[in-house]
Amino acid sequence: MVELAAFKNKIQELLHQKYKIEFYEDEEIVKRITEEKANKIYNWITKIIDPNTAPDGISRKKYKVWQAGQILVFIYRFKIDNECRILALKVKNSNFIEFHLGLHDYYDEIRRALGLAT
Repeated sequence: MVELAAFKNKIQELLHQKYKIEFYEDEEIVKRITEEKANKIYNWITKIIDPNTAPDGISRKKYKVWQAGQILVFIYRFKIDNECRILALKVKNSNFIEFHLGLHDYYDEIRRALGLAT
């Protein structure tokens, strides 16, 4: 299983100081992530920082200090006991990422805040 500090450090290492990252994670979920699942998450992060990777969505509402259309949303789904989601919110033309990891209800809450929920 993965330790929270090691998980965060590996993600920050993958981002190469290129991005400022804020974590919003469920520590209990992180503790239950296997090394194999963690490696898949790390590979996904490597893909989403490539500027040629298309986002899964673009915000339709103002979110925090950013206007609609400025947030590129990348989604990673996986299962431990329940459905878990990671939302990486990348600000267009910026070096900022928010990393949200939680259960499906939390994921829906963030999607609603971004105007992506139907």
